Amino acid sequence: MSLIALALIVAAALLHASWNVIAKASKDMVALMWWATILATLGYGAWLLTGSEIYLASSSVIPFLISALAETGYFVTLVRRYSQGDLSLVYPIYRGGAAIFVVLWGATVLGEELPWFGYLGILLMVVGVYVASLPNNSVRMKSTLASVIPSFRNRAAAWALASAIFISIYSVTDKIAVSATPPAI
Repeated sequence: MSLIALALIVAAALLHASWNVIAKASKDMVALMWWATILATLGYGAWLLTGSEIYLASSSVIPFLISALAETGYFVTLVRRYSQGDLSLVYPIYRGGAAIFVVLWGATVLGEELPWFGYLGILLMVVGVYVASLPNNSVRMKSTLASVIPSFRNRAAAWALASAIFISIYSVTDKIAVSATPPAI
């Protein structure tokens, strides 16, 4: 991997983490989401109007619209999850959960498969996401069924899981839309 590619990956990760910290710390998350969406739309729209070669094939319209609806669901659940839980609780659930659901949709909708160790990795992610959703360290140390069931009632964790579902939907439909649109050359 080139140094430039690595630098871009690290920069993207830092921007992503910063965005989540800003969202969690915001006094008015709904206003933040609206302004972020409006500014991003205007900026991207201006770039498209300058004569870029980007277009959308007609077969990509439906997946694109599903993706847009899922992105809206993501923003709604983002506000809810951060208003009801700590960043350290909801972030691992919705980021890890999204990857788990993407594998599920990839297998069922796209017919994609992982090697066996990929499924083992997904199983470990499921366990990790679940452990991250447990209420506190004292509960994590107990191994009785009664001690682990309460985490399923955690509202912040439930909103984070809903976010994960929306992220996975827009990720898979984005892949479908991009795959159906040939590159402009």
